[in-house]
Amino acid sequence: MDSTQRTRPRGGGSPVGLVIFIILTVVFAVLSYWGFAKYKEADQTAKTAITKQEQAQKQMTTAQDDLRALKEAAGAESPLALANFAETTLNKTRQVGFGSEAQNTAADALQIAVKAVEAQRDANSKLSSDVADLTAQAKALENQRQAAATAYEEEIDSLQGDIATLNKQIENANADFRAQLQKEIEERNRLQIEYYTAQDKWRDQELTYRLHVAGLQEKIRGLSGEGAIFGKADAVVTELDRLHDKVTIDIGSTGGAKPGMRFVIYARTAGGEVVQKGVVEILDTTADVAIAQIVGTVPDQAIGKGDHAYNLAGPEKRLFVFAGVPEDYTLQEWTNFIRANGGDLVGEVQKGDQVADYLIMGRFEEDDVNVVRQVQMARDFGLTIMSEERLKEAMGLL
Repeated sequence: MDSTQRTRPRGGGSPVGLVIFIILTVVFAVLSYWGFAKYKEADQTAKTAITKQEQAQKQMTTAQDDLRALKEAAGAESPLALANFAETTLNKTRQVGFGSEAQNTAADALQIAVKAVEAQRDANSKLSSDVADLTAQAKALENQRQAAATAYEEEIDSLQGDIATLNKQIENANADFRAQLQKEIEERNRLQIEYYTAQDKWRDQELTYRLHVAGLQEKIRGLSGEGAIFGKADAVVTELDRLHDKVTIDIGSTGGAKPGMRFVIYARTAGGEVVQKGVVEILDTTADVAIAQIVGTVPDQAIGKGDHAYNLAGPEKRLFVFAGVPEDYTLQEWTNFIRANGGDLVGEVQKGDQVADYLIMGRFEEDDVNVVRQVQMARDFGLTIMSEERLKEAMGLL
């Protein structure tokens, strides 16, 4: 076998270089497909949620690491360097005598590898661009969030300011309302005080008026003798014992006379004027007459036969009521004395069907409404109204 025959390339052979190129082509294709799939996944993830930005960045980093590993395995730093490397390798195959078919196959494989690397580069570039877009969108969203937060805080501050202003207005309104309410309360209290003062003043004036009228009525009765001598005489003096200062009157136990009773002795002038002469107290009685002791006389007057005798409390039982508190005697002393003379002391002008005969004015406060009521009722029922002093005189307590 000659040297020419030994150096001729074998048609359809499979040298080591061609195998390497085919392997590289497959690796490039696989890596390109894997990187592109990662890109599509990252792109879809970025569209559905901006929060997947970190995952896309991680995928980009992984793709770049894969590309770097590919470059290291191929011994080239860029697609252009890889193309140059492929061309150099192809030239070497030509130089060693590989056939044209093998060379074409190797060239095709290298072109496919170069295109795959370029596609990987374009995919990585697009992925970087998408990641940059996502980063920009995220930044824009963050700016929007910050702007919204700032606007929200400003709105909150504005609302808080409005609330503070409203609270101040409410506080001022409440203060004005309280002041107005206090003013109205003070005005109402003032009017109440004026009303009650006027009412008290009117009551005092009414009381003064009523008491004044009662006093005038009592004076009129006193001047006419009505206060001490009321109605017709109960008896007449029939006998006179000047030696023992005793008299006999024509009323006995049958007429209601009894020991201890006092009679006022009086006479009437031709003009009908009452002249009081003295007081006698019964010592003993028979059925028709009574023997009485003279216990007091009026100066310049002398008791004589034919004079009249009158008992204010009896013998027909008459009722007395005090307006106020008695001063000369206690209420119990007056009760005992009036009952001893045939009458009685009651607490009211009217009680049921019973109506008193006399109203006696005692000591009382000017605003004592009970006294006013008693005086008014006494006037309505026509009672004789007299002072305690006048009662003493009428009852013979000289």
